[in-house]
Amino acid sequence: MQGVYARKPAIERFIEKTRNDKSGCLLWAASKIPSGYGRFDNQYAHRFAWEYVYGKIPPGLFILHKCDNPSCVNVSHLFLGTQKDNIEDMRKKGRHPKIRPKSEIQ
Repeated sequence: MQGVYARKPAIERFIEKTRNDKSGCLLWAASKIPSGYGRFDNQYAHRFAWEYVYGKIPPGLFILHKCDNPSCVNVSHLFLGTQKDNIEDMRKKGRHPKIRPKSEIQ
């Protein structure tokens, strides 16, 4: 059919928007929000990656980054966790703006 645009499958469009880096991260190279998280098809890019590989994210759970790189979409750098897990992970790594790691608390 002439004039009909066949849209590429989502995973092909997704892969075209990623770049490898030296740390092993697969970086999102397209639209991002100010905090650095990628956006793809009206959702976070790392959530799309997780769901493509593992299926739907259970209610109440989040996708957390082992690498602490918000633009990373490498599923081997991602893990499921609760909001409490996310805050604890940030605290342990010294990334929480209001809570210091226990090692710094006297």
